[in-house]
Amino acid sequence: MKILTASQIRAWERFTIENEPISSFDLMMRASTRWANNFRHQNLLFNEVPVYILAGVGNNGGDALCIAKFLADKDYEVNVWVIWSSDRFSDESAKARYILETTTKIEVFDITHTTQIPTIPAEALIIDGILGTGLKRPVTGWVGDFFQKINKLPNEIFAIDVPSGLFTEANSEGNIIINATETLTFEVPKLAFLLPENEKYVGEWQIIDVDLHTDFLFINEFRYEMITKKLLQTFMKKRSKFAHKGIFGHSLLIGGEYGKIGAILLAGKACLRAGTGLLTIHAPNCANFILQTALPEAMFSADNVEKIIATPIDDIEKYDAIGIGCGLGTDDATKIWLENFLKNCKKPLVLDADALNLIALMGENGLSLIPKDSILTPHPKELERLVGKSKDSFERLEKLKILAQKIKSVVLLKGHHTAIATPEGRIYFNNTGNSSMAKGGSGDILTGIITSLLAQGYTSWEASLLGVHWHGYAGDIAQQKMSEVNILASDITKFLGKSWRELQVDDDILPF
Repeated sequence: MKILTASQIRAWERFTIENEPISSFDLMMRASTRWANNFRHQNLLFNEVPVYILAGVGNNGGDALCIAKFLADKDYEVNVWVIWSSDRFSDESAKARYILETTTKIEVFDITHTTQIPTIPAEALIIDGILGTGLKRPVTGWVGDFFQKINKLPNEIFAIDVPSGLFTEANSEGNIIINATETLTFEVPKLAFLLPENEKYVGEWQIIDVDLHTDFLFINEFRYEMITKKLLQTFMKKRSKFAHKGIFGHSLLIGGEYGKIGAILLAGKACLRAGTGLLTIHAPNCANFILQTALPEAMFSADNVEKIIATPIDDIEKYDAIGIGCGLGTDDATKIWLENFLKNCKKPLVLDADALNLIALMGENGLSLIPKDSILTPHPKELERLVGKSKDSFERLEKLKILAQKIKSVVLLKGHHTAIATPEGRIYFNNTGNSSMAKGGSGDILTGIITSLLAQGYTSWEASLLGVHWHGYAGDIAQQKMSEVNILASDITKFLGKSWRELQVDDDILPF
């Protein structure tokens, strides 16, 4: 699923108007009808609870006025306020107001300053259709005061397309923004929805399909995209009945210093569950008994040093994929070992946790040693150590993209909507996973999964997209089966099987 900018969405609407063909107003009516139908299905209230619709004078306001007519025709108690944030209606909004006032009994109230705000009952639902995606500057003056008064109300607020006041492609810090309970957005998610600082404004969000002309997506290039099952199914591999373990690759995981052996154990279990044919774990000698007992399916390669990784590994060419970092530690001797390893290894690597921290300590030289087509899996703080601090999430995404291009590798920034940057300058966002996965060990599980997929012959891009989505999917099923609070990282691994089966189902609906 593509993620478009505001200007691209407007171009898509123009393309639809010209090529469907359909009038601009009829397209607005179609979008508004779909939005209102979805709203009704979520709120089966009929005329029991009043609805207060806040409409602007631009096209977002036109959507709101069309929604008002639709709900009035369905016997909702509808109240409409027009907030005059500028001095003229758009043509479509003017038409929508005329139709609303001439075909219904709704009285439209014009709001030109905050003293005119009437009382809204606490049980009423509020629909925000004041400002849309075209906003270029922060809301100020009496309109800002109005937004703040609305935000102090206890009512649920449903935003049309985007919460009023939110920039969709720039930092909104300092903006006065309507705090939506839920945002029903048209056709595609907006970039701002995927960034953590905007959660308090956007609330829960979902997409309303309005049938914009799909040909537009095939004749234009887009920088951002959401991972979907449909995309993953284009490259997910099927297994032959006559397959054997050699076909599914030999993975090597390196890490697990004394006190952190659990990290490499978690990665190893996930790697095997994700389908690798063979797994070898290289860890300090002190890990031998633990790993051979807890994970008998894996082979053990002992470092000559008792508690850290410090000894060169022979014959690394025999491995199909190598993952480094889970519980690796940051001992000076380990840093020297890793630097030498990177100098001698030419195949793509999966680099996580302390491997990234050690590379950051090496400076520019460390980044230059990373083999082409590797996969880096930093969380925000680890990324900061590699590329420096960012003033906001938009700048962080730009640095993520530049890093991927610079080292010619895939770099994924872990988070609720994990962002995966490719050397070609594209960024893919994930939409699986939940807060129950915010526990130590979850990243180790991901490293194991991605290393396993790489060993099975997936490209770095494919292994990253599939691994991240699959990992989050398993976490979503675990949350449903258990709870948000009590899930352990190891529980994610337990649900890799069910989530894999669900990924093969031809839909994009979570399995619960």
